[in-house]
Amino acid sequence: MDITIKIVVKSIWWGYFIWYDAYIIIILKAKRILPTGYSYNKEIK
Repeated sequence: MDITIKIVVKSIWWGYFIWYDAYIIIILKAKRILPTGYSYNKEIK
């Protein structure tokens, strides 16, 4: 039971980060910032 709960929590957690990364990409494309700025943001996390 604990394992299934952890899997669900992890899937929600990673799903959140996937949307968060997509949000960053959209912002960077809108501001036309270089891809290096995106890799820098990923290193902070």
